[in-house]
Amino acid sequence: MGVLSKVRHYVNAATLSMLYYSLRYPFLTYAVVTWGNTYTTTLRPLIILQKRAVRLMTFSEFRAHSDPIFHDLGLLKLPDIIFLHNALFMYDFYSDCLPSVFNCFFLQVNRIHQYNTRLAAKRSYYLPRIRTNYGKFNIRYLGVKIWNSIPELFKSKPRSSFKKFLVDSFIDRYNN
Repeated sequence: MGVLSKVRHYVNAATLSMLYYSLRYPFLTYAVVTWGNTYTTTLRPLIILQKRAVRLMTFSEFRAHSDPIFHDLGLLKLPDIIFLHNALFMYDFYSDCLPSVFNCFFLQVNRIHQYNTRLAAKRSYYLPRIRTNYGKFNIRYLGVKIWNSIPELFKSKPRSSFKKFLVDSFIDRYNN
């Protein structure tokens, strides 16, 4: 934060964005599939720091609404970063790009039964039953829930198009 607050007077917005992606973004994305699936109250301090950094970058007021700032800078909020990385993890699983240790993590619906249901036709994954919050925040449950919510059209696209669709949909939502 100190670097952004001191340097912002001497550089343009593009340079500040590069500094954000080199200084803040790696801390937000490192192993986010593991630690990011948790209560919002646990993530709250990181969300506040991210909003503070974005407000510093744009010389905004301390209490300025952050959605327009994120939209103007083209940055993702922390909950959307978590969603994106979980979706990319599921995309890599779907594309068989993960190590073999993950082969038994998820089951497609058509492997559980042979009925022609909507989920089986969409090549969706089976959503396991959960009884605890540990299960609710587990990638085996949350990843499947996220993957099944993504339109079928984008699941078969290349990874870059899939990621661009998700990022663009988040940034467009900030504008509303």
